[in-house]
Amino acid sequence: MQRFNESRKIFRELYPLELVFLVLTPIFIGVIIDYDLFDSRYIVINLIWVLVFTISYNIFHKKIIYRLGAIVYFLIGIIEISHWVILKGPVTITSFMVLANTNYNEAVEFMDLKSSFWLLILIPYSILFVLTYRNPPTVSNSKKKSYAIIFLALVAIAFI
Repeated sequence: MQRFNESRKIFRELYPLELVFLVLTPIFIGVIIDYDLFDSRYIVINLIWVLVFTISYNIFHKKIIYRLGAIVYFLIGIIEISHWVILKGPVTITSFMVLANTNYNEAVEFMDLKSSFWLLILIPYSILFVLTYRNPPTVSNSKKKSYAIIFLALVAIAFI
């Protein structure tokens, strides 16, 4: 039982629950909106990037690394959730090009036409970000954690 608790603690340090929810929320909202446009690889790719931030945080013991990761994921999540809700599809390079070629008045008129109450999902998402930002996980050093980091890094590299 002690092995299980230690493994759970290591996993919790490498994948903090709040950060994982922050990262996966836009993906799950995309699944709810249009399952046919969802790609399951997004989950694995995002979890690999979470691992990059948390390993860096565990090595250097700097809260700024964890908080920077939370900020980056929050901004990306806001864009993804808004895009899913308004256009009912994932973010693509085409949508960015159209956005770059749009003036302010056209964008406001488009938002008036397409926005809905689904955008209120951004409020709990913002609260989740605040919780993630304020509560970085505690870091401990152990030999087993080093092995877990190496194993997860090899799995990530193999996936990529």
